[in-house]
Amino acid sequence: MNTSRPAQIAARPVSALRRFAWPALGAGVLLACGPETARACSVCFGDPDSQMAISATRGVLVLLGFIAVVLGSIAAIGGCWIARAHKLHAANRDETAAKSLFLSE
Repeated sequence: MNTSRPAQIAARPVSALRRFAWPALGAGVLLACGPETARACSVCFGDPDSQMAISATRGVLVLLGFIAVVLGSIAAIGGCWIARAHKLHAANRDETAAKSLFLSE
């Protein structure tokens, strides 16, 4: 069994052009096929006071709320970890200082 092939594949760098070419091509095809539907939103394409426009606005606000809750939770967990690390560092520093005092006597 030849094991050098995966190493050769992993060693090849992927260029940015190659990485984003297919998604960009797909987006371009979608925009070219239906520019009216691809660029239309309920506010621009219809009546801004319609039920669809109001619902779309509320949907966006709900999604932004979910994002804010998730990002806030990540920040809170990071803050707890930082506080815990500071307490652990202080406890280790105090324990090391106590041991050095005990050994010096």
